[in-house]
Amino acid sequence: MDVSVDGSAWRRAAIVSDSGRYGCSVLAATVTLSPGAHVLRSRATEDAGHTQPDVPVWSPSGYLRDAIDVVTFTAFA
Repeated sequence: MDVSVDGSAWRRAAIVSDSGRYGCSVLAATVTLSPGAHVLRSRATEDAGHTQPDVPVWSPSGYLRDAIDVVTFTAFA
């Protein structure tokens, strides 16, 4: 998993807890932020080296989505 904050270069997030192949994993990355609004982007890369795309790719059934996740948040001092 990689993360980018406010358009910065992608950096690798560390796996803190892994619950297996089909489970959820907890990841962590340390960043320094100033107070105010920020945009966090995260993407996964598979073993073959393909990363999630910027634009969502939906499955034919319309409920499986593959894309970079984007979260806007506010950091306080």
